[in-house]
Amino acid sequence: MKKVFLAIMAIATIAMVGCKKNGGDEPTPTPTPTPVDPVVEVPELDGTAGAITIAAYIPDGICQDVFLEGAYQGWDLATGTKFEPIEGFANWYQAVIAVADPEGVTEYMGHCKMYLNDEEGNVPGDWSSQWNSSKVVIAEESASMAALVDDQGQQAMEFYPDAIGAVIYLTVGGWQSKPCVNYGVAAALKIKCANITVYDEAEDKDMNWQWVDMIAEGNGVFSYVVTIDLANGDNFGFNTGYEYEGEIVEAWNAYEGEPFVDGDKVKYTFTSTNGPKGVATFEKLAE
Repeated sequence: MKKVFLAIMAIATIAMVGCKKNGGDEPTPTPTPTPVDPVVEVPELDGTAGAITIAAYIPDGICQDVFLEGAYQGWDLATGTKFEPIEGFANWYQAVIAVADPEGVTEYMGHCKMYLNDEEGNVPGDWSSQWNSSKVVIAEESASMAALVDDQGQQAMEFYPDAIGAVIYLTVGGWQSKPCVNYGVAAALKIKCANITVYDEAEDKDMNWQWVDMIAEGNGVFSYVVTIDLANGDNFGFNTGYEYEGEIVEAWNAYEGEPFVDGDKVKYTFTSTNGPKGVATFEKLAE
């Protein structure tokens, strides 16, 4: 069995997660990884006619089932395609995606991401356990088949016609949050979103795409007041961030009530039950 060099990510870059699940069309450069034990035995798989095969190397293995979902299935976490272990190859997993109309794929096919089930082994309620795209590397020999593209601060993968009937090899070096880790009640949290400015009595501060420390109110409860700015779209919510082992793990908390408008001041309150996961409330403040 041949051995090849795979770039396994060891980068401490913080993953940036935006306020929408999908979007963006411009390919972005794959980050240059630092090899760690780079000699990895790679399975030689055959492609499937009319389908796309993905072979993913996950150095740390998985503690929950891993899936692929994307625009071609409506970003529905409940319908993701499950990865199966590749027999004889530690920490390698594969999934086969049927292409409804192979001849119709002339430029690219949708966007997609990998994600894990939640800590109970169930379909996750949001994209908090998606891959950490700063630690995803598409193998050089697969560059004509797929690329990472911007997805509101994170990255998704899109397929090209060369992928149909072939095998895409990639490395997934980490996840946005770790479903099998018990973080406990957080002592400190951060928030981030693209549709807010931070409210300050003296001056509003534009904090798009930046982490902001939340105010601790005790017993795992945190809050922050923001001003709504819908210049980037009407999808509103927060990523809650928790520092863990030198990285920030995140959880998305969407607002699903009556729409806010530009200039509304909103108090976001979050009760931590497991690090960045917990219960979020949104309160519009009086003028």
